[in-house]
Amino acid sequence: MFTTNNFEDLLSMFPPDDEATLQEQGLTQAIGQEPESDELRLIYADWLDDHNQPERAAFIRAQIELALLPEVDPRYPELKHRCQSLLDKYREEWSEPFKPWKARPTFERGLASSLSVHVRDLVRRTDEVMKLAPIQKLSLQGVKSYLSPLIKRVPQISAITSLDLSDNHLNASRFAKLFEPWKGRRLKHLTLGRYTYDYRMENWVHTLRDLKLTSFSLSNASHYYGVVEALASNGVFQTAQHLDLSGTWINAELLHLGRQAPALQSLDLSHTR
Repeated sequence: MFTTNNFEDLLSMFPPDDEATLQEQGLTQAIGQEPESDELRLIYADWLDDHNQPERAAFIRAQIELALLPEVDPRYPELKHRCQSLLDKYREEWSEPFKPWKARPTFERGLASSLSVHVRDLVRRTDEVMKLAPIQKLSLQGVKSYLSPLIKRVPQISAITSLDLSDNHLNASRFAKLFEPWKGRRLKHLTLGRYTYDYRMENWVHTLRDLKLTSFSLSNASHYYGVVEALASNGVFQTAQHLDLSGTWINAELLHLGRQAPALQSLDLSHTR
């Protein structure tokens, strides 16, 4: 775990000529290793203040404070408005580093935490884009056409905890190949919105069960009756704390989620058919 002293030692290692750039990279990479640490983000905010970027520093502090406040807190509306105002004013500037990848970042607790990007652009310079910010979530397009190069780069994006593959219609075989190197890594949330499943249900079950996900979204998935029930009855949801099954074809009476998803905390069954 990083501490303030660790950071002081880290920053002192850089030569003066490269100090600013390398220090910032070191700070963001350290945050990426401990993305839940607000202390590291606040240290980064102090660094930004010292390097003539007070707006970014203010945005980090404001978003962190907002994340800690309940929505009923009287300070919440004003603080939310302040965060949005800063983001509206500086979004283009703060998103500039991601333009070579044609990526759209989303900011959480002051820093870019998620990217929407085409796999074609991601695989070109994966290491570089992952060093720009503590990215935890990826929404990918074009997976089917660039499956092999994406698989090769899984170790470079292994810090990802959330993956959105909506509208990427991989068959069961390709799906299994993609997720084989993800086993045992940090991935916890998977979104397969508007997904089409093929008939080889056994392959889907084995792949998804081995991932041990805590959050799973199948919203508006397109398939025959029985897929959700098959996933549930074969242990895919055993570790799930949050399930989004909205808009799917299911027979809710066949689901026994108290037994099939014992850790479940939230469930969305809206617009199920």
